[in-house]
Amino acid sequence: MKLVCFVPPEDLPGFIEEYPDEAVQFCTDIDEISFEEQRNSVFVLAHSDSKAVVRLVHILRQDARTSLQPLYTLESFGKPLDLLTDGFVAAVTDAGTEGEPVLRRLADLNDSVFHVDANDYLRILALLYSRPDRQLAPHRVWLDEYAYAYTLLEAMLGSAHLVAARLATLCEWNYLQRRGLVDRTSHCPVCSSLQLNLIDHCPQCKGADIEESFFIQCLACGYTAEEATSQAASDDNLRCNRCHAMFQQIKTDYDWVHGALVCRSCSNSFTQPAAQAHCLRCGNQTPVGRLLVRQIYSYELTTAGIAALKTGVVHDPTGRLNETNLVTPHFFANMVNWLLDFCGRNSCETFTLIGIKLEFVGQVDADSSRAGMELMDTFIYRISERIRNVDMLSRFRQDLLWLLLPKTGNPNHQVVLDRINGVQKVHRGFGDEELAFQTVIFHAPEDIVPGETSPLLLSRLEAHFIKQAEADE
Repeated sequence: MKLVCFVPPEDLPGFIEEYPDEAVQFCTDIDEISFEEQRNSVFVLAHSDSKAVVRLVHILRQDARTSLQPLYTLESFGKPLDLLTDGFVAAVTDAGTEGEPVLRRLADLNDSVFHVDANDYLRILALLYSRPDRQLAPHRVWLDEYAYAYTLLEAMLGSAHLVAARLATLCEWNYLQRRGLVDRTSHCPVCSSLQLNLIDHCPQCKGADIEESFFIQCLACGYTAEEATSQAASDDNLRCNRCHAMFQQIKTDYDWVHGALVCRSCSNSFTQPAAQAHCLRCGNQTPVGRLLVRQIYSYELTTAGIAALKTGVVHDPTGRLNETNLVTPHFFANMVNWLLDFCGRNSCETFTLIGIKLEFVGQVDADSSRAGMELMDTFIYRISERIRNVDMLSRFRQDLLWLLLPKTGNPNHQVVLDRINGVQKVHRGFGDEELAFQTVIFHAPEDIVPGETSPLLLSRLEAHFIKQAEADE
């Protein structure tokens, strides 16, 4: 075990003097360590400046070679920063005692987990395995798009949408299991925003100018009547129409009760309004029953997940679809082949293929390239939420998607394409980065070339993007 402590340059002499005989490597910046040699390291951040701690924590957590190592601070910084560490210790040497159990469990894992290009799935499983007493549960963040965040995983993988997709896939593959339902959240079906204003509408004219009528009830005889039909006494008090009792003291002689709702626009009277959700981000109006509902879970590791960590291999053990309709390119190509064969036997069979070529529009440099990839990941995840349950989506390359629409011909495919265009219009990253995309459409059976297989078909369609790029130049 090796203790690596990051300290401010001005405090370095004092720490060296305080721990003269201890096996501690003191560093003032991240470039003083070799990421390849940190398999048995425990990190301690001795900075009191939260900005310096945030910078170091994110660098260490993002790199697969150091993301799983025990990491401590000498003081608490509160949420969400404390959620990215393993806690805080009173002294540098205490971190060794606290982090030793984590290091022992990390030693059981396959070396591929710590490779610079380690699989995202393996890193998630390894995090749970190395910290068995730490349940993978989200914490509430009211400014977050999901309202809940898996803070440590998002620091490791870089994207909330990527984390959500990876967790759904690991559950489908039985490497993780849901421990409990934390919450259910409702989102705008167009832009996924949580910022919704719920407004009651008239079910007849859909107007929002409605008011509630009130009735007056006699507490002596129980008779209920509208205020306008009650007789006025000479002393300007109200009188019951049935028993003629004077209404002098509320809650003693009479009371007000709620009545029907009345629309001021069309004068319609009703008891149950039609609730509409107005999105404050994109302005879309959606009936409450059609909002996008997401379920937020906590997770725990399964025996299959532990076995995958020991071998360093994660794959879909059943080859079936996952919850987001994302499938592997191999599975997707086999399905296209099957449909092509089926169309050869039944000329009435129809399906549609949509190819989507993504392009990141913005300043692409060392700092923004990762943001561009996250923007693409988020866009693909949102598409997978809006396609039908029977549709399939596959990502053949970082910038190339294929969407399969069974039993859908021309022009019915336009409904799905409009949803994708709707996502693209409101999809923005930080600094107004955006995605542009080109599409190519294939309809069966009218566009089928006899004898053409799935690889040949996809290659022919992909060539359309090349021709389109050449034409644009």
